Amino acid sequence: MRRVSPIVVVLVLCAGGALPAAAGELGIPDDAQRVAEIQAQMMAGNTDEAVKAARAFVKTTKDENSKTEAMRVIAEALRKKGDWRGAIGAYRGLRDRFDKSSDDYIRFTAIADVIAGSQNGIYKGGGTVKPAPGTQAKKLSDDEALDAALALLAKSRCTRLKSRGTQLRRTRTPQDVMNVFRLAAGEAREIFLLGPNTPPDDARAVGKMAAQRLAKIHAQVTVVLQKKLQGYQQKKKFQNPWSFTNVEKKDVKQTHQLCKDMGAAEKEFQTALFHVTGSGEWLEGDSFRTESNDRAAAYEQLAEAFIVPAYRSIWGW
Repeated sequence: MRRVSPIVVVLVLCAGGALPAAAGELGIPDDAQRVAEIQAQMMAGNTDEAVKAARAFVKTTKDENSKTEAMRVIAEALRKKGDWRGAIGAYRGLRDRFDKSSDDYIRFTAIADVIAGSQNGIYKGGGTVKPAPGTQAKKLSDDEALDAALALLAKSRCTRLKSRGTQLRRTRTPQDVMNVFRLAAGEAREIFLLGPNTPPDDARAVGKMAAQRLAKIHAQVTVVLQKKLQGYQQKKKFQNPWSFTNVEKKDVKQTHQLCKDMGAAEKEFQTALFHVTGSGEWLEGDSFRTESNDRAAAYEQLAEAFIVPAYRSIWGW
């Protein structure tokens, strides 16, 4: 489903008499009103006129939001009229108007890639979109064909996720796990943004592997940290903080920060896990999130244990 600008809706209502007030009286800036008119032209099928008007508007407007919307019109119109080379450049120019982490940036980049990977408007990059029996394949000028091509692109990107498993097996700390899983979660987010119905098995498998790796690391590192803590406790260092040597103080401080960092990595994992869930319920994912929360709490508790208590020297130093 294509998004329709609310400006267009207001303009159409005004033209139909549902809202008698003029656009200016509604507080719509002149630039926004002009973009709405250009959008209405494209929706009416007058793509050549819409492109010409939008290009002229982009050169003169000082309103950045209106400029972005006009550039959107140009990209959409060029695609709909089958100007594939022009559409690729237009979508990439439009993409650069957005932050690289935004949904719009991801989508417009993918549209440009899909068009670039097409032959005469038929997408070939991720496998040909199969037409219904007895019909010809639709070109990317058709919105449904574009959505189908984006879904194929999303499916083809699932192969990237499988390589993350090998990287996860080599991790040694929760921070290492997140350095890999952060990338996988970002890739999964793009996949499900472009193809919402993409099977989530590959993405969830990476999430499961990351969860298992975090659990194994926690079991191993906790034994080491508890042994270190017991060593300080047996020497009654925390009851007599002035007995800490400078080397021991540095060690305690570094261990405290290590525990904090591992807890932070677990919390980041809990958030990133949502990106690999995909459509439908994932009860196992909920369990992974709960277990990670418990580990984060355990790391926080250890961090609080590795603090040299404040004290005053009896010599007044």
